[in-house]
Amino acid sequence: QKSLSYPLNAELVALAKFWLAETYSLAENPKGAIPLYQEILDVESTMPKYSLQAHYGLGYAHYNLQQYNMAATHFQVYVS
Repeated sequence: QKSLSYPLNAELVALAKFWLAETYSLAENPKGAIPLYQEILDVESTMPKYSLQAHYGLGYAHYNLQQYNMAATHFQVYVS
């Protein structure tokens, strides 16, 4: 989170958000992970490599919150 306080480079900010989202997911905090993954998708043009992984993370985050329709949508993007 500290690195996000100094946004020197858009790609590095996106990477920091991605790994922070992954950390929230591993800590079983899907509500914390969802907005960060979503931000990765919002800047997809600068981080196409991580947008697919963000869909995967969002799928699991929504699944863990029993939001199965949202989970299915993100998993479908991931596998297609």
